[in-house]
Amino acid sequence: MTIDEIDKKFDIECLRKVDDIYYAVFKTREYGLLYLVFSNEDQGDNYYVVSYYFPEYSPNSNDFDTLKINESTMTDVQKIDPFGLYLTGFGRVDVDDYSCHMTSDGYSIFVYYQKGESIVIDITKTTNEYFIGNYLLSIDK
Repeated sequence: MTIDEIDKKFDIECLRKVDDIYYAVFKTREYGLLYLVFSNEDQGDNYYVVSYYFPEYSPNSNDFDTLKINESTMTDVQKIDPFGLYLTGFGRVDVDDYSCHMTSDGYSIFVYYQKGESIVIDITKTTNEYFIGNYLLSIDK
């Protein structure tokens, strides 16, 4: 979603620009603060959500070390991160489902599931270049 789409739907009260990114802070009723990070990398004039962060609920990347390939399930992953992005029908040809998780220590974790089942078949961990901790102004902490 773009900044404009988020603003129309949720009314961004304050948008901060740091370097080449923007971020917005939302106070949710149920889950505390939510940070959304926007970038226009390769998207022209539009800025899109590239990262998100719930400070009270985002897992540490080490929490995913408990998962076992060909044994753990999507339910196990959801226990670690109920706010992850769980996507169906996207990604690699041999994989039906995957999930994406933004961690409190600045990583993006991608978990891939066996096609037609919810068994974990692969986990990748990459540095999240849009981690809010890299941009967050002290006033928003």
